[in-house]
Amino acid sequence: ALLWVQVVGVLAIAGIALLFANWISRPYRRLAAAADEAGIGSDAGGATAEPDDLARAFREMIAKLRAQDEALGTAEREATGLGDLVRFASRSAAGLATGVLVLDRRATVAALNPTAARLLEADPERSRGRPLSEIAPPIEGLADLVRVCLERGQAASREVLAVRYPDGRDGHLGVTISPSPSPKGDVAGALLLMTDLTEIRRIQDQARLRESLATVGTISAGIAHEFRNALGTILGYARMLEKRDDPRVHGPAREILKEVEGSRRMVDEFLMYAKPPKPERERFEVEPLLRACAEVAPRGVEVAVDGEFGRVEGDAALLRRAFDNLLQNAADAGRGRTSAVRVGIHGRSTASGRVVQIEVEDDGPGIPRERLERVFVPFESGRPGGTGLGLALVERTVVEMGGTVDASAGPRGGAMFRIRLPLAVEDAPGTA
Repeated sequence: ALLWVQVVGVLAIAGIALLFANWISRPYRRLAAAADEAGIGSDAGGATAEPDDLARAFREMIAKLRAQDEALGTAEREATGLGDLVRFASRSAAGLATGVLVLDRRATVAALNPTAARLLEADPERSRGRPLSEIAPPIEGLADLVRVCLERGQAASREVLAVRYPDGRDGHLGVTISPSPSPKGDVAGALLLMTDLTEIRRIQDQARLRESLATVGTISAGIAHEFRNALGTILGYARMLEKRDDPRVHGPAREILKEVEGSRRMVDEFLMYAKPPKPERERFEVEPLLRACAEVAPRGVEVAVDGEFGRVEGDAALLRRAFDNLLQNAADAGRGRTSAVRVGIHGRSTASGRVVQIEVEDDGPGIPRERLERVFVPFESGRPGGTGLGLALVERTVVEMGGTVDASAGPRGGAMFRIRLPLAVEDAPGTA
């Protein structure tokens, strides 16, 4: 019995030793297998290398890889001076919300991260090696900043530049540009950091416009009320004259009544602009409202509505009046034509998904370039007999709803009005 106990004990110890040896040799076996795959695990005769040899071979391989990496970095820096920046834009900056763009000394794109490609609406793969002017939309002042940076090594920070995208959208980019020195001490290229400031700038412009409209409205409303009272007095006397038996005063009295009534209508419109009624706040679909406007469009106007519009929050009656004014503006512009004025109303959401953009464009004569910046100024009418308040009311209504409106030339040669309205809160992404 004692002998059997000893035999079992020896066998148990042997098994434990075998397992321990297997556990100890596991890293070596893995190292050997990896070395065989890399082609450094066997000698010329096919025998497996010893652990010390494998470790030495691996250390030599790591040293070679490091040397190659350092040589590659040195070559890139000596060739363009932008090696580190190119790696940063291509790798580390891939997930940044800020756009990173690297230019060489010829102002061609050396690297850019996905955010920069999105802001410039450029193809990342096709952009590298091409001049910045070929891949970027028109950005006001950017070419001058790049030229000064590359020629003089002068940096610029916190610049806000206007950008015009190919589809006609306007935006603003916050740009910081810094020169990249080469080993020789001159400028090898430039690093551009870009941030989308479109929404922030829109909110700032909207706040300033609201403040200006409120100030003008308060002053103008008082003047308009006094003017309206004076017109009422004139109207009363004109009606008294019209009732007299003397036929010599009937004609002049009727002309006075006609002019006074026209002036009162203009004053009423101006009061609507200067001191509009408190808008109702409700959520409503925009497309049915636009189609209702299209059904009762002025004579001689054909309206086509397409796209996606979503829901907005505001006063539906005032917004409908604004679109009625735009359609009337198109009808007035096309007066005298033998064919109908065709008006297209197209809607789509912006890149942020929080704003709907509605484009109203026609094939009329368009707006002269010198008038584009003043089309929303009260009493700035482009046609005889116009009050110049229709488009001013459009702007006032859109601003009161938290949006913006601008005018430009349309793709068919006529006028285009681009209206942006914030979508209802529950319809905007990330607010459900």
